[in-house]
Amino acid sequence: MSQTIAISGKGGVGKTTIAALLIKYLAKHFTDRDVLIIDGDPASNIPEVLGLKTDLDKTISRITFHLKQQIEKGSLPPGYDKGLHLQNEIYKIIYEKPDYDVLILGRGEGKGCYCFINNLLKNILDPLEENYDIIFLDMEAGLEHFSRRTDRDVDELIIVTDMSKMGFNTMDRIVEISTEVHLNFKKYWIVGNRFDNEDAKSILEDRIQQLKDKFQIDIELIGYIPQNSEIIKRNLIGEALIDVPDENPAYVEAERMGRIIFKH
Repeated sequence: MSQTIAISGKGGVGKTTIAALLIKYLAKHFTDRDVLIIDGDPASNIPEVLGLKTDLDKTISRITFHLKQQIEKGSLPPGYDKGLHLQNEIYKIIYEKPDYDVLILGRGEGKGCYCFINNLLKNILDPLEENYDIIFLDMEAGLEHFSRRTDRDVDELIIVTDMSKMGFNTMDRIVEISTEVHLNFKKYWIVGNRFDNEDAKSILEDRIQQLKDKFQIDIELIGYIPQNSEIIKRNLIGEALIDVPDENPAYVEAERMGRIIFKH
């Protein structure tokens, strides 16, 4: 049975950086497993942090846009299985790497395109789960996709926050909204990114306990990723974060987290 895990958080907290470090862990330790990385953020930053060159036509948004055009023109034959068509097209746009595969959402094209995409995305994970042991999704920043229940087939959720009230508040709202719409994640993992202040750590730990008490959920602070000059530099000049050395302190901590999250 596959394990499906998503990562989310407020924009700017370093969500994609943490995703890159965890993908590095998966690539290093899960060579005997089939791993799929889904870039579900319209900003599409995952290819850059993985050093992956991509084609604008090889995105879920592009193939769903073309399908939507065909539907609106009435050019599909009666009884045509649009869901099966989409599944077949998705397998064609998967980037196959030695240690993992990558599937990219891309940007919405045209009015109402994101709603159309997200309605179809809800049914995509089931067939993919048959082909992969681990599915790891980098979700868009913020809250809207939770209210749309795009993450309904996700087993566990990683929420990244930085040392800011906005980051903490977004964490709270993600938990609140996901429970309101009955996403029923089996586990919430909280990652503190760029933390170097004990008072901030204490506040975060208190907020997590309040969430646990209020919603009666399995939520755990898994640790803190330290501020790291090499990662800052790589982000600035566009070098792939997945190539950060194994001894880098941020990766060392991410590897410890990975062993717990991915149970390896």
